Amino acid sequence: GLQLATKDRQKRLRREAQAIAQLSHPNVVAVYDVGTTEDGDLYIAMEFVEGDTLTTWLKKYPRTWREIIEVFLQAGKGLVAAHGTGLLHRDFKPDNVLVGGDGRVRVTDFGLARSFMVDPESGRGPTPILANTLSSSLTATGTVLGTPRYMPPEQLTGPDIDARADQFSFWVAVYEALVGLHPVAGA
Repeated sequence: GLQLATKDRQKRLRREAQAIAQLSHPNVVAVYDVGTTEDGDLYIAMEFVEGDTLTTWLKKYPRTWREIIEVFLQAGKGLVAAHGTGLLHRDFKPDNVLVGGDGRVRVTDFGLARSFMVDPESGRGPTPILANTLSSSLTATGTVLGTPRYMPPEQLTGPDIDARADQFSFWVAVYEALVGLHPVAGA
């Protein structure tokens, strides 16, 4: 029943969190520990970064295109490192990138990360959805799907996504940062 489904979900989440903890890269927030509390809740202990989200960093001062590209290049290196270990982020956006006071950029919030290997416990993907806002995060049947503003169309409709989905989100964010507009008109 429901309790079994919750336990299966916790097992998958724990496996994914442990995979993220094994990912050691200067442009990915470090995960130090993954465990379970006495009450059975999963916890993830990660690096504290003194700085701003990329969203805040972009708005704080006028930035040159070279500064913007340099920050995104660092974030892109973090995504490439994750993909190299078989992990997708699934919710790459400027809010999930930290720009440290030291200038080092780190991709964070891999809470939606998912292995892009076939999951034998769940052969199906997220439920197709319709969204009336591009900036909200979405949940369907308990599975967070991401932020439509940055998602490729295939992520809304099916399970067969790979590293190209994160690349799509990355380039939407780059375009938005450089041009000041979303690449697709309308809501």
